[in-house]
Amino acid sequence: MSLFVIDASVFNKLFLDEPDRPQALAFFRHMLTEGLDFGAPELLKLEACQCALHYGFDFGVPFDLLEKYTEGGFRWIDLGKSHWMKAQEISRAGHPKSGYPALLDSLYHAAAIVEGGTFLTADAKHASKAGDFGHVTLLSEWKP
Repeated sequence: MSLFVIDASVFNKLFLDEPDRPQALAFFRHMLTEGLDFGAPELLKLEACQCALHYGFDFGVPFDLLEKYTEGGFRWIDLGKSHWMKAQEISRAGHPKSGYPALLDSLYHAAAIVEGGTFLTADAKHASKAGDFGHVTLLSEWKP
């Protein structure tokens, strides 16, 4: 099975009380128990801490989770020029009325494309705007 690239919309569900939290927990549990390849660019740290700050959590909450998952096989993806160029292409592939994919979301998506994997997100807007690039699955549609 190929690499799954997860974004903050999936990761943050591990510490936020959201309706689809069980699906995110099931995904992480499955990846760890099956020893499957998953990871994210380091910008996940920024977005997770931004979310923690917003909801009143200590930064230790996302960092403790990241440490636990890194020990279990989660890997960090270094973004090179090819990732950034693909993210630029994705970010420009929108429409003035419906909007354009955000750069941060596009970086995760680009990482999946360049690395030959699948981008797992809970962001239906991004999946709708950038779905033509492929390599994207919504958390709500993920099956082990």
